[in-house]
Amino acid sequence: MRYEEIRNHIIGSILEIEAGLYKLKQKFFGGGRKEKIKVVFLCQYVPAWNKTRQLYETLKNDLRFEVMMLCVPSDIAKETLHGQENDTWEYFTSLGYDAQNALLEDGTWMDLKGLVPDYVFYPRPYDAYMPRQYHSRFVARYAKVCILMYGMCFTEEDTKVVLTRDFFRNAYYYFAETECMRDICIHRFKFTHLLGLRKTIFLGMPAMLDILMSKDQGLGSWAFSKNDFRIMWTPRWTSDLKLGGTNFLDFYQPFLEYAENNQDMDFLFRPHPMAFDNFLKKGEMTEGEIADFKKNCHQLPNVQLDMAQEYTKTFWQTDVLVSDMSGIMPEFFITGKPVIFCVSNLVLELNAFIKKMCEGCYIAKNIGEVFSYIENIKNGKDVLAEKRKELCKELFGEDLEQIPVRIMEEIVNDCK
Repeated sequence: MRYEEIRNHIIGSILEIEAGLYKLKQKFFGGGRKEKIKVVFLCQYVPAWNKTRQLYETLKNDLRFEVMMLCVPSDIAKETLHGQENDTWEYFTSLGYDAQNALLEDGTWMDLKGLVPDYVFYPRPYDAYMPRQYHSRFVARYAKVCILMYGMCFTEEDTKVVLTRDFFRNAYYYFAETECMRDICIHRFKFTHLLGLRKTIFLGMPAMLDILMSKDQGLGSWAFSKNDFRIMWTPRWTSDLKLGGTNFLDFYQPFLEYAENNQDMDFLFRPHPMAFDNFLKKGEMTEGEIADFKKNCHQLPNVQLDMAQEYTKTFWQTDVLVSDMSGIMPEFFITGKPVIFCVSNLVLELNAFIKKMCEGCYIAKNIGEVFSYIENIKNGKDVLAEKRKELCKELFGEDLEQIPVRIMEEIVNDCK
């Protein structure tokens, strides 16, 4: 091990011990309870907001809490941020949120510690996306670090990516999205769970309630649509089979041809936000090929390339979802609408939750099977409709409106 690696390991261990001592102090001696419980939501990755929105609204409407949204720019890797605009803050304030700009006019960051938060919710378990002083190892010294996961894991390899030691050694609360993820996290970090330094619990998925709440909120990205039958395609961002693989590179040309030959259907293509940059970086597409794909999407009247930050409203106006391994799949599943799961590049074993959900999905091994399923569904042959209804109750429960309330009361009891 090189000197720099040894140094970083020692520093990380010291910070972990410091965070642990703080948590022990809070656990056994208390922290001088203030009149209200102060919760800060770090907002940066807008597509993840539907995971926390209902909890934010529930806490904000409860007099026991003081709640703040602190917005960090989506890209902090710029050479200098002095005088730069904060796209995240502009987005949320344009929607009417009382959000705070984490980026100050002089290019420095708002002092999070000075806000004296009790709990800080992160949008993703990746410190590298945040300013250094907002890294979980520093925040854990003065507040309880919390996470509602930005997406759902499908495989064991997924969990290795998201349940990272760098973040979770500093996390106090992980409100797991499934019982499966709860058990995996407790097993992986069992020592700190036994000491009471970490809590991993499953109280339901707030994102599912958020999707139900968006049912009658408009067309979303389907505003361009002229037809009554609509297909949404959500390909994955990477060809790495250990990360689930993508069908985009094989499917995008046939999909465009299919759309051109079926003008009585509308198509919304929504590649993962990282897809094009990753394909370009890996040499799997050229800038010209990406430009041609976008141009073809623009020229076809029944095709739209969806780059919108939010997508929940769009679900309700969609008739069929065609998807690679994606966190969007279980979120769409709760609408009860058909899902075509493309598995031609999938070499990993799915976890128990996803396997159960797939009992209500159409499984496509190639693009021909995708088109065949689309035709059947369009013609009223949705043979899995009743199965999906049963699975929605089994997987997500029937009291979704109580999920943010349960999380709120858990926090209140933790303070006691």
